[in-house]
This record gives sequence, C-alpha cells and structure tokens, in this order.
Amino acid sequence: IPIRWVQYYATNISSILDGLIHIPIAKLERDRIFQVFVLGEREINALFWGRYVTAFISLGNVIAVYFLAKKMFNKNIGSIAALLLAVNFKAVVNSHIGLPDTYNAFFLLFSLITSYQIIDKPSLKSYVLSGIFLGLSVSTKYQIFALFPLLFSHFYLFFNKREKIISLKIILTGLISLVIFFALNPYLWIHFEEALDILSYVSKKYSMGRKELITYPISYFFHIDYGPALFVSVIIGIFFTLIKVTKQALFLLAGVIPFFYILIYYSAGGFYIRNFVTITPILMIFAAVFIYYVFIKLVKIFNSKILPVLIFVSIIFIPTKNSIINVYNNTKPWTYKDIQTKYSNIFSENSVVASHPFDPLPDNIKRVDFSRSTSYSFAEFREDEANYALVNMDWAGNDFYGWMPEGFPKSLRYFNKPINEISNIFTAISIEEMMD
Repeated sequence: IPIRWVQYYATNISSILDGLIHIPIAKLERDRIFQVFVLGEREINALFWGRYVTAFISLGNVIAVYFLAKKMFNKNIGSIAALLLAVNFKAVVNSHIGLPDTYNAFFLLFSLITSYQIIDKPSLKSYVLSGIFLGLSVSTKYQIFALFPLLFSHFYLFFNKREKIISLKIILTGLISLVIFFALNPYLWIHFEEALDILSYVSKKYSMGRKELITYPISYFFHIDYGPALFVSVIIGIFFTLIKVTKQALFLLAGVIPFFYILIYYSAGGFYIRNFVTITPILMIFAAVFIYYVFIKLVKIFNSKILPVLIFVSIIFIPTKNSIINVYNNTKPWTYKDIQTKYSNIFSENSVVASHPFDPLPDNIKRVDFSRSTSYSFAEFREDEANYALVNMDWAGNDFYGWMPEGFPKSLRYFNKPINEISNIFTAISIEEMMD
C-alpha cells in the first residue's frame, strides 16, 4: 500500500506542483484514490499482492523440500524431490492463488527440518527451533500433523538412551509452540465463541467423524496430479524407503499416515484435493528415493545416463504437461473481460442473454435467469425470448461432483471419471443441447 501511494504521488508530481491536487488530500478524494489507484478495480492490486506472496512461498517449498531430503538422505535425492515438486500440477496451481495450503506445506517442511535435526543434534537450540516451527505449522491451518514427526524424533532419542522421556527440552518445546500459537491467533481466544462457531462449520463441511474411506483423491493423484508413473513411484518409494532406510521412512510417515487417516477416512476432507498440497512435498521425497536408486542401478547396468534420464522424463511428463497447460491459460485475459469487450460485438442492441445472476454482461444487454430453479434448457430460454445463453462452468459444474465423495467400496466404480453417468444428467443434456 505505501508503495502504491508513493507511485501515485510520483506520477502526479506536476499536478501537485500546479496545485491541481491539494496536499493534504481531502478525505473523500483520498478514499476514492485509495480504492481506484491503490487497491485497483475490484481490488485487483490487493489480489495480486497476495498471489505474489503465495508464489514466493511456493518457491520456498521447492527449496525447503530440497534441504529436508538432503539432510535426511543426500543432495541428489534432494534435487530430485525438488524437481518433482516444482512440476507438480496441484502445487503449481496453488502457487497462483491465495489459499493457505501452500503456506501449510511451507511451515510443515520447516517443522520437519528442525524436528529431524533433533535426532542428529539433540541440543537445546534444536528443541527450541522445533518448538517455534511446530507453533508456526499448527497456526497455519490448525492442523497438528507436524507434532508427530517431532514426537518420533524425541522417542527415537529416548529408545536409544540419548534423552529422557520427559525432559526439560521437550517441555520447553511444547511451551514455545503454545506461545507461538496463541500469539499468532489472538482472534481464537479474544472471540472464542465466534471462533468455535467457525471451526464447527469447517468440521461439518469436512464431515469430521465420517469414518468411511474416500478414494477420489487417489484417482486424482493417478490421473492428473502425479500421473500413473509418478504415482507408482511414490507407492513403491514408501515401501522401498521403509526397507532401505527405516528410520527416515518412519519419521516422514509419522506425519503422512495421520494426514491421510484424517483426510481420506475420518473425514471427507479428501474431496477438497487442494488439501493435499500440504503433504505432496513429503510424498515427492519417497518417490525421489526410489528414483535415485533406480537411476544408479540403471547407470551401472547400461554404463550410460541416457535411459535413466528418459525414464525420469516419462515419470514427470503428465504433471509437467498439466502444469504448463495451467500456466499458459493463466496468461490469458480473464473471461469476464473477454465477455465485456471481445465478445460484446456479437450482441445486437436488443439481444436477450440467459446467464447466471453474477455473470458480467455489457450494460445494454437484457438478462434472463439461467438457474435450476427457473430456466435451464433450450426450450425454456426460447420461451424467455433469449437469443444467447452464457454458460458459466463454475456454476454449471456444481451438478457434476456427486461421484467424488462416494465411500468405499462403491467409490471403486469411480476410479475413472464416470463420463457416461455425468453425461446423462439433466444439466449435462441441457448444456449439450444448447452447444449443438
């Protein structure tokens, strides 16, 4: 905000010197400038400020997963894990939008780095740092998954007789994390009842306590987010790491297993697949371990890096392709601007357009309803004397999600997207008829 104000004064310096803009600026004029110039139309500038920060933190996730994998294994595995995350479809998608999952992954990764440091160097400093980052991680989305790897590290030291089960260090770690949490979340305890209402709503939205396996996220990983080759690499990588380096595998799984238990069994949170942006960096480490050892083996057998490189390219092909498609489409103008400018020339002065109530149309166009409660078919729009229908897939798509939260074993029918079933519902038939 200060930068935009400085920019405003700098671009209007001549008007200020000529007296056309009076300093100090009157309140009404100041409010207008703040809304129009500083925040921008529809707060567009503020929206992008948030997105710049998210993109920066997303880059931080790639760096953080490198350092975590390097600390736990070696720099080659760190590099592979970082590359796998850099091209991961959902991680790339969420790096463009202001949602908390990217931040959640960031602080979880740093919590894991500091928690694993306890095993290598169980000093007071290591415990303090782990307490700080545990507090930061829990504060981001009120999820406690970072706690379990920390406890694993402490119990590992206890079983190896390097630390007491209840020591001053672990107590201090817990106290520091609590102080961080309460310091960063004043709303929670100042407006406790309101906060409980919000948390209760989220709990209901996620169907907490459902206890029914939801397999849609697995299908999403397989087909879109990871692709079959990387998906298989993750699964094999988990078992391979457990056998090859059990301590490191158990440390990572201490966070992964509770996460998947809550998201795909205890709740329906797995329906919202953006949640898995948080845990994907860790899964990429498992894949990286397996890929690294396969790479080494193939180089020894064939005395060449060509085949291993080609295999690696095939592993990352689908997520990379989907990420590039997403980034490319994000460079295009927003659809509402196209509707108001590029496509407005197809409408005559007396055009009638059926559209959802919040969709933008040129000012001289008459609008009629496009909703399930009123009109939704070709015949109904003709009765309303509409010339065009504007189909907003964000609204129209709501009818196509019903198969996703299905529980096991019925959900096995839907491992592949049920195109035939979806195509035969009223919404799909109506839209297809209009497009024809």
